[in-house]
Order: sequence, then C-alpha cells, then structure tokens
Amino acid sequence: MHNQRRRFFGYVLMALLVALFVAALVSTTPTALASTAQGKLVIRYFDLEVEDRDSLPANVDPDVTSGDVILITTPDGQHIMIDSTVPHLGTALVTRLRELGVEKLHYAFATHPHVDHIGGYQTLLDHIPVDVFYQINLPYETSGNYHRLQNAIARNNVTMEYVECGDVFQIGEVRLEALNPPRGTSRETVPGDMQMPTAFVNDLSLVLRLDYKDFSMLFTGDIYMAREMELLDAFPADKLKVDILDVPHHGCVSSSSTIFLMTVDPKYAIISMDGICSTPVYNKYLQRGIEVFITGYNGEITIVTDGDEIEITTEKELRN
Repeated sequence: MHNQRRRFFGYVLMALLVALFVAALVSTTPTALASTAQGKLVIRYFDLEVEDRDSLPANVDPDVTSGDVILITTPDGQHIMIDSTVPHLGTALVTRLRELGVEKLHYAFATHPHVDHIGGYQTLLDHIPVDVFYQINLPYETSGNYHRLQNAIARNNVTMEYVECGDVFQIGEVRLEALNPPRGTSRETVPGDMQMPTAFVNDLSLVLRLDYKDFSMLFTGDIYMAREMELLDAFPADKLKVDILDVPHHGCVSSSSTIFLMTVDPKYAIISMDGICSTPVYNKYLQRGIEVFITGYNGEITIVTDGDEIEITTEKELRN
C-alpha cells in the first residue's frame, strides 16, 4: 500500500512538472517574446510566406517574397512600420503583427510607391488601425497598386501626411529624421508619370535616420549610388555614420558605393531579399568587416537594443 501511494504521488509530481514545462513552452510564443524586450528598442525585419497559395491569381508567383517590411517597437510600446512588402503577403503580415500583439500602428511609412514596398498596406489598412500614414509626395498615377493604397487610406479614414528631408519625429526617446527625398519634392516639381523611370522613383525614396540614446540606424529604401553621392554632399559624415545600415535597394548592384559604405561605416547590415541580389555587393560589405544578415537566408531578423548594447537574433543561420 505504501509503495502504491509513493508511486501515485510520484505520478502526480511528474504530471505537475510536465504541466510546468508545457506552460514554459507556451510562454515563449511570439506574443510573449515581444514583451520580453520591454524598455528596449526592437526592430524586426519580417520574412513572410503566403498563407493560402491556392487562392493566388495565376499571374502571381507565391515564391516571390522580396520586399521591405520592417516593424519598429519603441521602448514605450509605440509601433512604427516602414514599408509592407508585396500585395500577396498582406494577409501574412497582418497575421504576424497580431501574433506579436500589435493592435495598431502609431506610425506607418511608405518609402516610395513601388509594389514591393507598398503592396501589403492594401490589406493591412483594412485590418489594423493606423494613426498616421506618411508617404513621399510622388504621383504614380499609372500604378494600380499606388491607387489601391490611396483608396485604402481614404476608405479607412487614416490621416495621411507627406514627408521630406528635414522632417523630424520625436517618439518618446526615439528620434527619426528624414534625409530624403529633397525638400520641396511635390506633384508640381516632379515630371509626369510616364517620365519617371525606376531609378528616378527609387532615388526619391524616403531615407530615415533613427537615433535612440547611443544607438543609430539608417533606413535607405531603394536609393541608387547617385542619391548616395548627393547625401554625402548634403550632410556631414557624422550624420550618416550609424551602427546598422538598412542596405539600399536590397543589396543590388545599383547601390552601396564604396565611399558611401566608408562614410556610413556600420557594424551590421540588413538586406531584405529572397537571396543575394549581387555577390560583388555582398562581398563588398564582408570585406569591410560588416556582418550581413539577409531575410531570405536568416528568416525573420530581430534587433534589440537598450541604446548601448545591440543583440541581433535570427530564425535561421546563414547558409554558406
């Protein structure tokens, strides 16, 4: 009888231990993980996948997932989004934000009106409240995705404002400063839509410098080398030097000039891309001793900082 009782209590103890273990696992869900960085700045580069491949139109490739989509959460819990990837990942973006406990975006930015930067906003704006939406004052009238974004902003009564060089956003202890597009960029100062080649639109991308205590980061959209040179001429070197660089134009050969990298001089670089767009550009970063992370290889990339120390974690290790 005593042995049976001991075995019974042993089983109960084991069950309790298992229950505690399971509870610990549950506590590490994405939403719980989001709260572990309270009091710190968190920057996430998403790596999303299509949720329902069969529902996509025949002309949409579900494996095309390149496009910028970045979530910044300030130490006081405000959420900032920079770009929103392609349209067919809009539902996956909403799902991921909800997993992280994001109930609304306080600020949303579109760096420029190309589909791999604004596409997901068409779905997001219908499902997640946005306090203010910021975009560059660039007409792109022949783009259906541009019109669908404007319609989504109006349909959801979202406050929209234009952003240009010199605009500053003080969000708690976090400071964002726009370094591009040039001040005065507007519908009156840009050519008609048919005269706007890809390079022209990319070079008007919103460039944002983020500062939080001693930490700094530069978000560059899709600027080309010509705009990099103009930024070097317009600003002192210490305005461009940062800890982390959001690699211009997904790491493609159009961007990342040597002098720009020498001036910015980052410790880390992040590329939003399915893979390596340009091996010479990728190697240029490595040769300068810059640690490079790529969403297509590393999966979701999370940067956490207290304004001094920087911790970068990834879903996957970079394949050689």
